[in-house]
Amino acid sequence: MEDTNKSEVHLTYWNCRGRAQVCRYTLEAVGVTYTETRYEVSDYKDWFERDKPVLTLPLPNLPHFKDGEIHFTEHDAILRYIARKYKPELLGKNLADEAVQENYLCYLTKLFQKLADFCHTPNPTDESRSAFAESHSPQLTGINTALEGKQFLVGDYLTVADLYFYEQITILELISKDTFAKYPNIQKFKENLENLDWFSNYLKGEKFVSRPYFGPRAIINN
Repeated sequence: MEDTNKSEVHLTYWNCRGRAQVCRYTLEAVGVTYTETRYEVSDYKDWFERDKPVLTLPLPNLPHFKDGEIHFTEHDAILRYIARKYKPELLGKNLADEAVQENYLCYLTKLFQKLADFCHTPNPTDESRSAFAESHSPQLTGINTALEGKQFLVGDYLTVADLYFYEQITILELISKDTFAKYPNIQKFKENLENLDWFSNYLKGEKFVSRPYFGPRAIINN
C-alpha cells in the first residue's frame, strides 16, 4: 500500500486508475494540495479487514475522500464536491452550462460502467472490441457534432464532464484503437485538454497513474 504523508485533502483508492482517476484529474484542475493512499490488490486485507470496518460512514467504499473533518465516498460525489468547493466553474458558469455539463456527466457515469464491464469480459476478440466500440456510435456521433467549433463540451472552458470524457476516450482507445478515427472533433477535444499546461504536466509527472486501468481481473487493462 502506497500511503503518502496525509494532508487535509486526501484521496484513498486502489493502485489503479478505475473510478478514482477522474477525481485525481479534478484535484489537479483546481490546484489544491492533496495526498493519496493507494492500496495494492495484494494488500486487500488492509482495506477490507483493517480500514473499512472502522470507517465511520454509512456507506464505506473506495474511493474515499477526506477534506479536513469532512469525509465521504463515491467518485461522482467526490468530483462534484471538489469542483463545488475549490473551482465552481468546473460545474458550469451559469445554469444553462451547468445543465449541459450535468447531462454529459450523467451519461458518462453510465458509460464508464459499460466500459469497465466490457474490459472484464473473458476472451475479447478484435471483432468483439470493434463491435463494442461501434455500438456507441450514436452517442459519440452526437458528441462529435456538438463539439463543432468548441474547445470543450460546454464551450470555451473546462468542466468536470470534460475530465470524465477524456478518461473514457482513453479506455475506448484501449478497447479499440481506431474508435475515434471518424470523430475529428473528439480527437481535437482530446488534444485541447492534453495541451493545457497543468494537465500536460500531470500526465508527465510521478503522480499520474498510467496503468493499470482496473484491477487484476480485468482482461483489457494495459
